[in-house]
Parts: sequence; structure tokens; C-alpha cells
Amino acid sequence: MYGSLPTSLRCLTNLRTLSLFRCRLIDDGISVIGALENLEILRFGDSYIKELPKEIIGHRAHLKVLDLLGCVVERIYPGVLSSLSKLEELYVGSIFRSWCEVEESKEGAKAIIDELASLSNLVALDIALINISFWPRGLVIEKLKKFNIRVGISYSYIPIRFSLSNRLVLEVENMSDIIETRLNFLWKSTEILILNSSVKGLKILCDLVGEGGFECLTYLSLSKFRWGSTECFPCVRLYMALWFG
Repeated sequence: MYGSLPTSLRCLTNLRTLSLFRCRLIDDGISVIGALENLEILRFGDSYIKELPKEIIGHRAHLKVLDLLGCVVERIYPGVLSSLSKLEELYVGSIFRSWCEVEESKEGAKAIIDELASLSNLVALDIALINISFWPRGLVIEKLKKFNIRVGISYSYIPIRFSLSNRLVLEVENMSDIIETRLNFLWKSTEILILNSSVKGLKILCDLVGEGGFECLTYLSLSKFRWGSTECFPCVRLYMALWFG
């Protein structure tokens, strides 16, 4: 679909779910969504979206799921994400990576990403960021039950059987970055861990996990590590592989 959505959609005021795949929405192309006040699930799969203005998306008081996976989004207006107070699931994939790679748009991108910290009901998150400095520091990360988080590493091979697993892919220079972002709170529920770091040994990593270790881990890939103790992995159930790069 190209251009605008059919105006007849405005009549579907009781609509709870709207899924749009491979659409090209420009100018006022998504303005019709503003009339769908009862939307709870909004998905744009593999679509091009020129902009997501607050007066259209931000006023969806009942929205619980926003899915932008595979999309190219030129602009998300300030205040759009932070206004989605009921949002429980957010899937943005890599839409922020291209923004952060352009020097002129980095500051604006960081401000939009920081709005995620206000989503207090978030339990599912899919996001890719260019580096750890863009991570929203105030995000209540302990509430996340489902996640696919990639920071720094633009691509990593994951066997197809793990595609729906809780995944954490990190490229960091300092273990303190993980502590400051509190991403270590996700490690006990992480099923796939891909870590690219030159931090000496695994002892610090194990200490951050605490008692019980990596309880759910089924796939592990470590690169650039300088090895120390591996005692935090005695009970890891590796269904596919344990890779040491």
C-alpha cells in the first residue's frame, strides 16, 4: 500500500488491533489512525513511515502493543513514546541505529530513546542501539519478561530454533557500563547471551549474576575475553553450542 490509508478506517471506532504490512505511509498517510481511539495493538511490519506525530500515535490512551519491526521510520516526534502510558510491548528493532549514526541527529535520537524510561508498564522490548551510551538509563528493566536487546553489535548469527528466545547481545568496553544500565538484571532470564568485551576474565560477569548463575542460558557466545575462572557456568544447559572467540 502506498500513500494514505483508506478514510473508511475512521468508521471502525471499536477496532482493537490494526496490522499494516509493507506499506509506504507519507505526509498524512497515517492520520486516519487518530480516529481509532480504542486501539490496543498497532503493528507496522516492514513499512516505510515518514513520521509518527504525537497527535496521532501519542493519543492512543489504550495502546498496549506498538510494533515497528522491519520498518524505516524517518521521524518520531518528541513526546510520542512517553505519552503511551499503557504500553506493555514495544518492538522498534533497529530503527534508531541509522539515526544515531548521523552526527546531526544523535542528540535528538538520544532524547527520543530516553522516553522509554517513562514506560512503567513495559514487559516486552525489542531494540537495537549503536552503542551503550544510548541506552535509556531510567528504564525499569526488572519488569521485562520478553526481550531482544542488541547494543553495539550490528549482526550476530543465531540458530533459527532460538529466534523467539530472550536475547541479549552486547558489545562493551567496561563492565561498569552494564552495571550502570542495569542490564545485568536481565541475565538470569537471558536464554541467548552474546558478549563482546575485552574485560579481563569472567569473575566480574559471574558476580553480577549472583547466586544461581545463568539459570535460563541455552546459547552463549563470548568474544575478546581474557579468560579467568569459568565457575559461573557449571549448570548451563547448552542445547546448541558454547563458543569462545
